[in-house]
Amino acid sequence: WMTPYPNSVGGAVFESLEDEITKKGDMYLKFIPLSTHGLIHSNLLMRAEYLQQETGLRSIDDVPWALETPDRKTDPYLVKMKWGNAAGSILFNGVSNLPHSLFVSENLVLDEPGISTPILQRKDDLSCTVTLFSPDAALDAWQEIRLRRSFKLLCDRLLERFEAIAGRAIVDSFARMIAVYTASEYLNISILKRQLVNDEFFESSQEAAGHYSKVLNEFLDHFSAVIGPRLLASNLRDVRASFSSDVREILTYYTVLPEEYAV
Repeated sequence: WMTPYPNSVGGAVFESLEDEITKKGDMYLKFIPLSTHGLIHSNLLMRAEYLQQETGLRSIDDVPWALETPDRKTDPYLVKMKWGNAAGSILFNGVSNLPHSLFVSENLVLDEPGISTPILQRKDDLSCTVTLFSPDAALDAWQEIRLRRSFKLLCDRLLERFEAIAGRAIVDSFARMIAVYTASEYLNISILKRQLVNDEFFESSQEAAGHYSKVLNEFLDHFSAVIGPRLLASNLRDVRASFSSDVREILTYYTVLPEEYAV
């Protein structure tokens, strides 16, 4: 698994790969073009494999995420599977997000939402080894994914409230204004069917937080102009209070919310 932006960790992994290739003449490299979510997934996988301790599982059915309903489970999880001639992984993204799968064999490469068919077909293979990576606050790639999920939850909930107050036509007009703003900032973030679509890849959680704060300020400026600052403040506080503590904490830690709403 490769990341398109190797930093100090990525560099160490590449050096390790070069050493292994030197030792084992039958090894080969395959460079794989990935979607934005594939980049996020592979970036996390590479860093988790290098820096985290794995948790062994008997099968994919033992994954904690699979044992809880989506409205109760908000933390992401990463599951890695290895067969003799193939490898796969699934990133369970938490509330309101489909899992994302990567699957690589000698003749097949898949990067897609949901759980890939080859993984489902081979998950019960006795040769399959399954390991789990849980969120680790010390690993920035995990923090970026938790922040990404929390930011989407915040924006989606605000859009839902705004539509209830101002109507669908106003929200659609607002989506067009946000599209103009994100295009001017060269961000691949948009609103589709009154939900946030985040197809932007960030190298760090701090970089992501800076852009999310700016996008949210655009949200709040436009909302305030339509419904007024007092009604906006009341709704934003209600939305924040409805979140689980981990979502509130990460939005506050990265100062995505303006100070007057973060308390």
